[in-house]
Amino acid sequence: KERVLAETDGEGADVAVEAVGWVFPLTIELVRFSGRVLVVGTQVKDVQFSPHPINSRELQIYGVILMKHTMHTVIKILEGGLLPMGEIVTHRLPLEKLHEGLELARRGEAAKVILMPSEF
Repeated sequence: KERVLAETDGEGADVAVEAVGWVFPLTIELVRFSGRVLVVGTQVKDVQFSPHPINSRELQIYGVILMKHTMHTVIKILEGGLLPMGEIVTHRLPLEKLHEGLELARRGEAAKVILMPSEF
């Protein structure tokens, strides 16, 4: 939370993607006034949070299940070695170089950029 607020001059992120479930309340805290939260296919059923910040800060919450019908197929493809991952992943960058990775992709110089948290 401290890092997001520091990077955004205390405003919060424009968009936050929540894909774990139990961090949903924190995700709500991380977005700016009228920010957006994308909840991606989490399977956590019981998360305690107050809906007040959603209304008072006019947040937009979107829920999607991107992998509902595809995950089993994707796993089979990856396990079977059908994708040349060594060729598809062209860059591995520390998370701090997010903007550099996006720019590489925009210019067509990268097929797939993986961002690694600095702790790893």
